[in-house]
Order: sequence, then structure tokens, then C-alpha cells
Amino acid sequence: MSLLRFVEPTEGNITIDGIDIGNIGLHDLRKRVTFIPQDSVLFSGTIRENLDPFSEHTDEECLDALYRVGLISEATYASRRSTRPSSVVDVSPPQEAEETPSVPGTSTPQDDKLSKVDLDTDVSARGANFSQGQRQLMSMARALLRQSSIVILDEATSSIDFKTDAKIQAAVREEFKNSCLITIAHRIRTVIDYDRLVCARPTLLPLR
Repeated sequence: MSLLRFVEPTEGNITIDGIDIGNIGLHDLRKRVTFIPQDSVLFSGTIRENLDPFSEHTDEECLDALYRVGLISEATYASRRSTRPSSVVDVSPPQEAEETPSVPGTSTPQDDKLSKVDLDTDVSARGANFSQGQRQLMSMARALLRQSSIVILDEATSSIDFKTDAKIQAAVREEFKNSCLITIAHRIRTVIDYDRLVCARPTLLPLR
């Protein structure tokens, strides 16, 4: 909370790259920090508007971000990028895409389904027409577009299955190499390879 200045420190200060965050504007601070909560929220509108609400990026950049986090297949990414500026996103559960491997030069029912959804696809309130894992991957894609120096993940994978968790963790490790990651997690495998781990002291209850 203090990193984003929702709560001001009562004493001391927080310094990032030699700059006291209390001495800069809230807009400047929060624009440079990405926060991904446990339940990522999508807004009513289109996929394009959710990825880039301020229209700061091109459709190709949005398409690239979706591909890099694994929301679209390589074949779909290549074909859509060469034929139109919009992108295509997979609206089927991520684990289904993993279980249906594609063979070069062939077309599968999964591929046909992917080709029907693009950046203009409607997103319902809170992203109800997407799975929890897909909303998290969408948040990852949004963070990629922002290129934030600090990325905070607050139990971002606690409500999803292990396969999608592994997919998200792979995207985090590959795409945020140059960012400072601050992760709150209850699964040790989520943070096992982080540089530093801080464990909360467990509360011991008396035995009766």
C-alpha cells in the first residue's frame, strides 16, 4: 500500500533509484508501478481497450504482448499480424490449448476457434466471459505494454489451477527480467527461485 502511496509512511521514507517517492506526484509514481491483484479486473469494452485504455500503443504491440504471455498461438499470431492490424486472442481455457498441440501445416478445431476472436471482441463487466487464468494473463500482457520497472503481484495465481499457474510463472520469468518483482504468494513454488524470500512468522496455537 505504501509503495503506491495509498498509505503514507508514518516515519522514514521509501526510496527507489535514489528518489524519495514521497516527493513525486502520485500520477508519476503509479504510472511506473504495475500492480496485479489476486482477482484481476477487466472492464466493459473491448480487449483492445482493456489492454491499452489510453491508446498509447499500436495494435501490433498489443498483439505481440498477447502472444508473449501465451494467450494466442504462434500460427494465429503470424497469420493475423500479416493480414490485419487487429489481434486474435484465445478465449478457451489455457490448459485446453496446451492439451491440443498444433502440428505444422495442419488445422485443428482449436485453431479455427482462435481465428474468430480479435481485439474488437467484447469484454463483459469484470471480464466475466473470460476464465480466471485468462484474466490474469491479460493483466500480464497489460504489464508488458507498460514496461514498468516495478511489478507487484499480490497472490496473482492463488485462485487458478496449477497448469495455468505454471504458464503465468513462465511468462513472469521470461518477460520481466529487467523489472523488480515483488510477489506475495502462498505457494512456495511460485517464489522458489526469487533472489530474496521473506516469510511471515506463523502463529502457534496452544495444544489442548
